[in-house]
Amino acid sequence: MDGKIIPHRIFDLLSPIYDLLIRGEPPTDLIPLLDLTGDEVILEIGAGTGRIIQSLSHLCSDLFLLDPSPAMLAKARVKIPCANHYLGYAESLPWQKAFFDRVFAIDSLHHWNNQVKGLIEVYRVLKNQGSFILIEFDPNTRFGHYIRSMERLLRMGSKFYSPREIRKILSVTGLTVSKQYYIDGATYVTVARKAFG
Repeated sequence: MDGKIIPHRIFDLLSPIYDLLIRGEPPTDLIPLLDLTGDEVILEIGAGTGRIIQSLSHLCSDLFLLDPSPAMLAKARVKIPCANHYLGYAESLPWQKAFFDRVFAIDSLHHWNNQVKGLIEVYRVLKNQGSFILIEFDPNTRFGHYIRSMERLLRMGSKFYSPREIRKILSVTGLTVSKQYYIDGATYVTVARKAFG
């Protein structure tokens, strides 16, 4: 494993204090982009403790949370008991084709073992005209470089992509980018749609 520490083990250790260390809300301008009617079925990949998606849980008909860390998922079960909680990985999603209206990956893509394989899975489980919402750090910014350096120091094996690189990867998976913008100086949002499939 090249000295790489399995990320979910780090998150198992951090779970008791994670919400104190890492704070955050979904950007308010993101909610209108989601075009939610209240009937949507939503998945968050790498949901962790559910700290961000919690504020959207009342805006959909069914919420699914996936995370590889048992300890983080236990926190999410307490925080969002009405959600469906699954232990697992992006690269092998346990749902049938065209199951979700929206799929989120909020600050988690860089932890996936195989990002392209995971994004192909996102495409598979999205319904036609469904949206994938990605929030990530740009490694080419000062803060993004800091985050990448810290995770490298922790031997987490993280792989960060710039907005341009993400657009290229998504085009290979069949997802079409409809919007991409920065929330702040380092964090960017990508919204991509599944046109058919």
